Amino acid sequence: MHDLGKRIKELRKGRKLTQSGLGKLLNVSDRTISAYENNVVAPPPAVLKKWQEYSM
Repeated sequence: MHDLGKRIKELRKGRKLTQSGLGKLLNVSDRTISAYENNVVAPPPAVLKKWQEYSM
């Protein structure tokens, strides 16, 4: 799970998004994005699916 948070952060920064900006796209708060990136919690499958759809 440690790599997932790092990867989320890399992808977000690669798209030049703030945590707040990504949160708006995924309908979660910037604090939630921070928790994902710091491996406090894992993103649920629905959020990962939204991210995948955005990334395409």
